[in-house]
Amino acid sequence: MLIKRKEKNTIITDGNEMTMQKNSVAYEKFSSIQTNIQFMERKAGSVQTIAVTSANKGEGKSFFITNYANTSALYKQKTLLIDVDFYNPKISKQYKSKLMPGLSNVLVDMIAFEEAVIPLENKYLSFLPIGTLPPNPLELLRSDEFKTLLTKLKEEFDVILLDCPPINLFTDARVVAAESDGTILLVNSQTTSEEDVRKSKSLLDQVDANILGAVLNNKRYNQKQMASYNYY
Repeated sequence: MLIKRKEKNTIITDGNEMTMQKNSVAYEKFSSIQTNIQFMERKAGSVQTIAVTSANKGEGKSFFITNYANTSALYKQKTLLIDVDFYNPKISKQYKSKLMPGLSNVLVDMIAFEEAVIPLENKYLSFLPIGTLPPNPLELLRSDEFKTLLTKLKEEFDVILLDCPPINLFTDARVVAAESDGTILLVNSQTTSEEDVRKSKSLLDQVDANILGAVLNNKRYNQKQMASYNYY
């Protein structure tokens, strides 16, 4: 994936990994998920901040959240993607912004949010990288500054997506989920066990997280014109 800087604090991607063509099957699946959440909003109120987590590593969480962010932006929803995984900031690595100031720097008041946020090619989509890796990420996420930041961002963005670490491995995901309007759990059809899912749900229930649902990833479908095509 080629990533280049267009101008100061602007990143352009080549569209291979983080974006989808409108006629793709994947696009239809992400659109369906977004529509389902919109119906939930009608019944239960606004869902602006969405934490995305998985039971374990390597279950497709980062792929899902980047493409879901792109889908929201394509629908002209002002969308902010935040990397909250201090242990494996994969999205910050993908966007070549791991060494840039980001979330951690904003929370300790080293830099303003407006200076750290990165506009992406789609004018409706922005990204806040992880920032400097701190020795105490959990304390940062438990801080009043984090709660205040999310409240402030709700005034500016329609959708705020938080890429969390695996919930069965790190407490951070529970903390972020508790502060979010809703949580999505990624489930890999090939690697996630039923026990993993039950444990994840139990951990989310312990913090009264609003579980929007689970997304089944890496499910193989065999159809006449689409044999062995993997998609959400």
